[in-house]
Amino acid sequence: MKFLLSVICVLSVSFGVGYCLQCVKCDNQDGDSCSGSLETCDGSVTRCLSLLVVAEMDGKTISQITKSCAVDSKMCSTTANMTFGSMELYIVPHCCEEDKCNKENVKLPAKDQKENGVECPSCMTIGDKECVPTNNKCTGAQTKCLSYNGEVYAYGYPMNTKLKGCSTENACTYSVPTYPASPIKEGYTMSCP
Repeated sequence: MKFLLSVICVLSVSFGVGYCLQCVKCDNQDGDSCSGSLETCDGSVTRCLSLLVVAEMDGKTISQITKSCAVDSKMCSTTANMTFGSMELYIVPHCCEEDKCNKENVKLPAKDQKENGVECPSCMTIGDKECVPTNNKCTGAQTKCLSYNGEVYAYGYPMNTKLKGCSTENACTYSVPTYPASPIKEGYTMSCP
C-alpha cells in the first residue's frame, strides 16, 4: 500500500498535479520526544504535525508526543490548557508545511499561574468512580468551565475518565478528533456549560 501511495505521489508531481509531503511518523506514550521514519502523506495533506500532551499532577509529569501527517488540519490550532482537580493538562500542537519539518520536538509554552477571577467545579476520576467536584480558582487564559466524560487511551488502553475544571476557551469550541489522531476514544461528551 505504501508503495502504491509513493507511485501515485511521484506521478502527481511528474504531471504537475501536486506534491506529496513527507512527515516524520513516531509516537512516544511515555516521554516528550520521539524520532521515526518518514511517511508520505495523502496528496490532500499540506502539513506535518507534532502533538505534545503533558499532564502534571502531584509533582509528577507525564508526557506523550505524536508526530505524523496532519490529516485533520484542526489539530494544528488546538493549543489548550486545562486544570482538573490537582491535574493540569497541556495540549500543544506544532504544524509546519515542509518535508521532515516536524522532526524537532515541541516544548511547553511559559505557564501563567495568575488567578483570573473565574471559578469552576473541579474533579478528575478514572474508572467507575463518581466525579465529586470542589471549587477551583482558574488561572491565566483558563476562562471557561469544562466537563468531559469518555474514554482516554493511556499506555495503549482506553480508560473511563470523568473530568471537570478550568479550561481555555478553544478547548470548549473544538471537536477533538478521536483515536488514533488523539488519545480520545470515539463516543466522548464534552461541554462548557
